[in-house]
Amino acid sequence: LGLFGVVLGDSSSYAMGRIAKGWVQRRFGQASTWQTAQQSFNQRGGVAIYLTRFLVTPLAIPTNLIAGSSRYPGQRFLAAALTGRRQSSTGLLRCLQGEARCPQELVQV
Repeated sequence: LGLFGVVLGDSSSYAMGRIAKGWVQRRFGQASTWQTAQQSFNQRGGVAIYLTRFLVTPLAIPTNLIAGSSRYPGQRFLAAALTGRRQSSTGLLRCLQGEARCPQELVQV
């Protein structure tokens, strides 16, 4: 149930990016750095989505927005997000069950 919730949240911010595409393009589309970032995301977007689900989580929402505004295919987004979130939840469960090392703060919960 928790996995469903976080993937729903990811999908919501992805949808917000799709809705705001026009504004994003007007605001950033002409900048060379934006165009370079867009090209990189188009080539490696799936990896970025996957890694931001559990490794660099503070970048997850911006990545979702970029994915949506760049018209990254929704099915590919969902597959990468679900896979990454599943990896994250599996690792957390293993940690809390004592099967893997985890930060001390989590153990004292």
